[in-house]
Amino acid sequence: MTVREAAQETIRWRQTFGDRALPVAVEEHTLNGTFAAHGHDFVEVVLVRTGRGAHRSFAGEVELGEGAVLVIRPGAWHQYVGCEALRVVNCCFAAHLLAKELAWCREDPALESLLWTGPFDVRRRGVLVYDGSSTSGLDALLASLAAAASRAAQVGNLVCLLAELADGYQSPAEPGRTIDSTIAACVSMLEGDLARNWSLDDLARQAALDPSHLVRKFRRTTGLPPMAYLARLRAEAAAALLVGSKIPIGKIAEKVGWPDPNYFARRFRAHFSVSATEYRAEGKVLLNHEEHKGH
Repeated sequence: MTVREAAQETIRWRQTFGDRALPVAVEEHTLNGTFAAHGHDFVEVVLVRTGRGAHRSFAGEVELGEGAVLVIRPGAWHQYVGCEALRVVNCCFAAHLLAKELAWCREDPALESLLWTGPFDVRRRGVLVYDGSSTSGLDALLASLAAAASRAAQVGNLVCLLAELADGYQSPAEPGRTIDSTIAACVSMLEGDLARNWSLDDLARQAALDPSHLVRKFRRTTGLPPMAYLARLRAEAAAALLVGSKIPIGKIAEKVGWPDPNYFARRFRAHFSVSATEYRAEGKVLLNHEEHKGH
């Protein structure tokens, strides 16, 4: 990263997370009308308080009302349309928490479904929308999270909030499902080194498992075989970099482990249904749209 890119990243960070540069931000907005589609390089959890509107993403359009909860992964485009006094609370947290302080959440079936499996189930393209009206105690948790003045306090309160939200999400997972610690470790390895030329045999050696056994366990835990899961991680990381940086697309391809430009182009389009160039061009326009100011 160049000095200029680092400075731009700092500006983007402060715009979202404030001058304290802590990894979590909580804001409340009242939305009226239609807002520009946008993406970002952090995780966003949205709680709808009152009002009405609709949410549009690659997964389609969903009507929003009181009690709706949205979980939006990094790189996923989304848009609010036809809003009428739609009051929402946004809880945004840095994506690196998923690989650090929140990595253990993969071993909790409810949290894993909320943060990982849910947003990608049935090709949701990184956006989960569900009815969380039965969830209770959110006001106190949000107040504590917003008032937290240290990283430790923020992460602790964030975990409590996510646990409450996970309880309200009716996951399609089988009752009693557990998260295999070996697979959780494999996912952490993949996330930690996307640029590596991973193969199934390589990952199986790292996990000390037979490749076919690894595939069965991986699919049972995540819903996908290992290499398909890796492709999803790479596409998501590429999308976040396209939206949140000015890094050339060729460099982004290298960073996420698809150094061949043609192969990168095919895999990115397969995941997001548009080319990387189109994704970046449209994203830059939409992110600077006047209607999006303040959101």
